[in-house]
Amino acid sequence: MGGWSGKTRNRLIFLYWLFTFFYVCLVARLAHLQWLKNERLQALARYQQEGDIEVPALRGDIRDRNGVVLANSISLSSLAVNPKQVKDVNGASRRLSALLKMPESRVRQNLTGKGTFQWLARKVPDSVANSLNKEPVAGVFLLREPTPGRRYYPKGRLAAHLLGATGVDEQGLDGLEASYDEYLGGSPGMLRTFMDRDGWMIPVESQRLLKKAIPGRHLVLTIDETIQYVAERELAAACKLRNAKGGICVVMDVKTGGLLALAIAPDFSADQFGEMPAALRRNRAITDPYEPGSTFKVFTMATAINNGIKPTDLFPSSGVISIGGWTINNANDGLGAQAAGLRDSGLFFQCRHGQCGVPTGEESFRQRPGGFRIRLSYRGRPHRRK
Repeated sequence: MGGWSGKTRNRLIFLYWLFTFFYVCLVARLAHLQWLKNERLQALARYQQEGDIEVPALRGDIRDRNGVVLANSISLSSLAVNPKQVKDVNGASRRLSALLKMPESRVRQNLTGKGTFQWLARKVPDSVANSLNKEPVAGVFLLREPTPGRRYYPKGRLAAHLLGATGVDEQGLDGLEASYDEYLGGSPGMLRTFMDRDGWMIPVESQRLLKKAIPGRHLVLTIDETIQYVAERELAAACKLRNAKGGICVVMDVKTGGLLALAIAPDFSADQFGEMPAALRRNRAITDPYEPGSTFKVFTMATAINNGIKPTDLFPSSGVISIGGWTINNANDGLGAQAAGLRDSGLFFQCRHGQCGVPTGEESFRQRPGGFRIRLSYRGRPHRRK
């Protein structure tokens, strides 16, 4: 610097100290960010980059009275794609369309979508998952979702109307699955993972389980699998024999009132619940009303059997009864007034003043086990009259 003038030397010294000052300021700023604001900035970064997603719990089984599984959940994988990582859109579209049996245009739309996450298919069969594990497709991820996967009904058509159905996320939609969804569904957990700007999960390995999901409880029914099967088989045979459009069969335990079988015809496979028309899915044994005359026939017949009346015996019926100014005619079922040896017993069924009874005209009959009366309150709760 001996040959430089004093003016040039002063400029170089000024630039030296200026750059030194900037360097010191930069180091001080970095130290301030790294040490003093470290925790705050890390929290802000996590808030921007990470998100919490709900982890559905393992759904409980539905079983019959003997522990036979009627509905349970099987673990399946789902397919997701990061469009930014897809290299060969045409080749990937053709292969995935054949594997998933989806239109190629729909697959292509997902592969070229915006963001970093798109669902391709939820709960795919194991054959699809195995194929992609052997020959992966760039940008396509197999996610073993924490949720068990898909509801499975190992008995096929058995008790389909009663069991109901679940959605793709295993939420109860109908039948027992919906009625006891709170018990079967369990308590979900929480998973923290990286998210894109649109709030979609980025498939990465660094995920943290914040809260473990609590599995749902098993539901044990009074239904007996064998009795249910026989009831459905015989009901279907009876409908076919009589050319009936449908039928209902309810089997109950006479000691406890528990349902042993509840059959509806025509039936369907429980796995295809959502594909069936609403009229076919309806559990008519529960939803449809019954005329009082039909429901009370069992009391009349029970009294008759307890008092030694045989199926071949006949009794007289006038076919007409007058109550409160109203005339009620008997159904045209061929059971008109007929002479029979039971005329003296005078078996009849009558409703009067809100009470229903089955007396026989003989005082001694009322003292027998078959002699009983039932009074119905206006709330519809039957109770035995002493």
